[in-house]
Amino acid sequence: MTLAFLSISVVFAAPAGQITQTTGSVEISSPQKAPKAAARGEPVEGGETVALGDDSSVVIKFQDGQVIALKSKSIFKINSYKCDQAAP
Repeated sequence: MTLAFLSISVVFAAPAGQITQTTGSVEISSPQKAPKAAARGEPVEGGETVALGDDSSVVIKFQDGQVIALKSKSIFKINSYKCDQAAP
């Protein structure tokens, strides 16, 4: 009898950033996902779009410490994001 073991490694990439503050209507969407309401603590991934309605704002903190603040009627798309924590 021969036994074979298959080692499977699953790599979980950290999100590009995280929403730290929202007011009003803020949605996150991607080509694979329908738009959903964004909330504080929500991760933001590469390939996603953040869209704001009237009288809205959002603050996103990225893995490298950078912060972006958006206001009403903004659309912000993260095409891709890469952060090497070992060499900031």
